[in-house]
Amino acid sequence: HATTGTSIVYVTHDQIEAMTLATKIVVLKDGVVQQIGTPDEIYNSPQTTFVADFMGSPPMNLIEASADTASSSVQFGGGQQVHVPGLAEKVSSRSSIIVGIRPEDFSIGGDLKIKPLTLEHTGSDNFVSFKLGESVATARLSGREQLSEDEMGFSVDTAHMCFFDKQTGNRI
Repeated sequence: HATTGTSIVYVTHDQIEAMTLATKIVVLKDGVVQQIGTPDEIYNSPQTTFVADFMGSPPMNLIEASADTASSSVQFGGGQQVHVPGLAEKVSSRSSIIVGIRPEDFSIGGDLKIKPLTLEHTGSDNFVSFKLGESVATARLSGREQLSEDEMGFSVDTAHMCFFDKQTGNRI
């Protein structure tokens, strides 16, 4: 586009291809526009659970949770919770929500106790799947991390969490 000054419309079902080629992406579901934005906007700020699940490999973890605005924490069930500064402003008066966490936003060390279901070492990355509340989540960690099949402490980069309405799937 920069060289020719011509716009190109390219249709693909390959999300990685779309993310690498596009300057603007339109995500459709059943012929309805779900979101329009730059690759970064689509990936980092999905406006629906469909977009969150569709873009990314592995996709964003979508976990049912309860928002406790009094303690500013998200409770995943099974006693698992994460403190989220400013939660009340982010979720308003909703108590049942869906929390979106990208796999790369987990890190080793923290209060979130997890027991790995699977460990997958791919060289540069380690993928750990684990139960969080009633959902199975995936973390992408450095391939240099020493992992254990025993319980581990994880932390979450709460600044990048996304919050969705449980009924509509729309971003709060």
